Amino acid sequence: MTEIILIKNIEEECDLRLPDEFQVNDGHAAKFKSIFAFAVGSPSLILSSSANLALTGTLAFGEPTLTTTGPTSYEYTTLTSDCTLRKGVSTSFNSTATTLGVGTSDAEGHAWKAWIPFYLSDIAQGATITSATLKLTAAATDTHDGTNIKIGCDASVGTWTIPTTYAALNGRVLSISYTPRSNVRETLDVEYSFDVLSAVQEMVSRSDWQTDKGRYLAILIVNNNSGMSRDRIFWSYNKGSKRPKLVITTP
Repeated sequence: MTEIILIKNIEEECDLRLPDEFQVNDGHAAKFKSIFAFAVGSPSLILSSSANLALTGTLAFGEPTLTTTGPTSYEYTTLTSDCTLRKGVSTSFNSTATTLGVGTSDAEGHAWKAWIPFYLSDIAQGATITSATLKLTAAATDTHDGTNIKIGCDASVGTWTIPTTYAALNGRVLSISYTPRSNVRETLDVEYSFDVLSAVQEMVSRSDWQTDKGRYLAILIVNNNSGMSRDRIFWSYNKGSKRPKLVITTP
């Protein structure tokens, strides 16, 4: 008798919706993959008025695997080189202070400009960004209306460089896309979120994102030239855990 054993692996993949208590990635889809091994045993041949071929088989289940799909979030903290300048009646540049100034103060006759750098190590050139949120923690309490700012990115052309003087920072160019914010009130040590998706996507989509910029990106906050006369201050890198953060989500 000839012994024949056939083994067939059958791989199946299907969408799986988990119960609420087992949700992953905020309820996004999951893939459930299982492998079935079907083994056919030795046939037996019985001769009578007709020939019958009998096959016996066993079904074995391999260890299933579970992979999840959905968005991925990355949180980056600002680098040591964040800085701010003040221009107007008197000018100044500071890269070591614990605060970053934004907005204007007509009473004191000056306007602020803040430069907040990040290294986006996980974001490749041309990546699709689904959300980008700048998080700043207030360094004072001020509930008065009157602040009007633009929050975008440093869109300067050329290789990545850190501004180390008033003139260098003053010459930095705001991205085409930016988020206007007015009447920004603040309470000491409260963290505030600002949508910067359009500006971040503009920079990541540039052809020089990796070649010239090396995946470095700087948020640039400038005065909106609206005549509003209040300024605000937020904690800088030098304030430790209260330093600026940038949270980016990809599909």
